[in-house]
Amino acid sequence: MWNKKKNSRMTLRDIPSRIKGFILDSQVNDADHISLLLGCSPVSEDVAERELEESDDRVSRVDHLIPVMYAYCHTMADGIVEHQQAHASTEELEQIPQAAWGATRKVFSQVALNSMLGAVSQMVDLGLITVNNKKGNR
Repeated sequence: MWNKKKNSRMTLRDIPSRIKGFILDSQVNDADHISLLLGCSPVSEDVAERELEESDDRVSRVDHLIPVMYAYCHTMADGIVEHQQAHASTEELEQIPQAAWGATRKVFSQVALNSMLGAVSQMVDLGLITVNNKKGNR
């Protein structure tokens, strides 16, 4: 993993572990499979367990931000779906069931939340941003 203490630059070899960390930190289901699909190497059960523990540690530094992240993601999903509906023809609106709009809103919201959580967690871990926790600075 990238060593912040040495202030070394990230190399191309570091990219797969950062991608894997991002996917794990995003808390998405089937993170290991998604990581493999994105070109990360398979790992042993022991290494996978250690990676999950490291991810839990990274996410715990930003977990107090999840409610506000959720609010932003949910708001964006609502806005996008409303925009799509406002620009759809009457014929399109009649063909698309309300349940599909709701499912789309839910998927947009979840993908955005997973992405935001993974990105913020990784940026904090990289030292690119700092966050305050509930009790003050970490």
